[in-house]
Amino acid sequence: MTLIAAVPTTVPQATDAWLDLIFTQIHIISGTVWLGGLLLLSLLAGTRRHLSPNAGPLWADMWRRFSLLAMICVAAVFISGLWMSWEYVGGINQLRTTGYGLALLVKILLVLGLVAAGVFNQLWLMPPMTQARRAGETASLFHLTLRHFPKVVWSEVILGLAVLIVVPFLTGSARTESGQPAGRTLSRHPRRRLGTCPRSHGIPLLHGQNFRRARTPTDHHRPYLTRSQVH
Repeated sequence: MTLIAAVPTTVPQATDAWLDLIFTQIHIISGTVWLGGLLLLSLLAGTRRHLSPNAGPLWADMWRRFSLLAMICVAAVFISGLWMSWEYVGGINQLRTTGYGLALLVKILLVLGLVAAGVFNQLWLMPPMTQARRAGETASLFHLTLRHFPKVVWSEVILGLAVLIVVPFLTGSARTESGQPAGRTLSRHPRRRLGTCPRSHGIPLLHGQNFRRARTPTDHHRPYLTRSQVH
């Protein structure tokens, strides 16, 4: 549902709008595959009572393949997260002075916890699993893949659920809350603020006004000001 809600109803025109759309979808899809895969494998590992000890090699191969997929998802989340942070947060100070920044900071800390748990699995649990599989130690492999490994994965699932709780608080942007303009556009034609004439040097104009002074009801006998008279 989050992915569907993030799909725009109109085609973006500017380059930065396209990048924002692409990175947002990458962020959502990668995070969903990462956390959803962890949850699914953890639930399946809970059925170990119905599995034979020979299921260890199969699960070792499943964990190894998912670890590779998870690393790709983490890289995608990291890269897309950098873009979105630049787009919605103007500086480090806004992480502690705005509501959006505080929520984002909490999310970053939770994601770092997820990454740390993944690194622990990759560096401290995967090597013993590989050694046990090569040595043919079925009982040890079954214990590692279906008892010890899922415990660490469940901690990742809990952190992932905490991330999902924080996500609804990421509304608006830290730039807006602090009164700063949005991130600089990458398109050839930079964004123009609504209600501002491109040749008025940033002076806001009301509706119905253009470069020349707007007429009033009492000005029907007065000519418009010329460009030389304005300057």
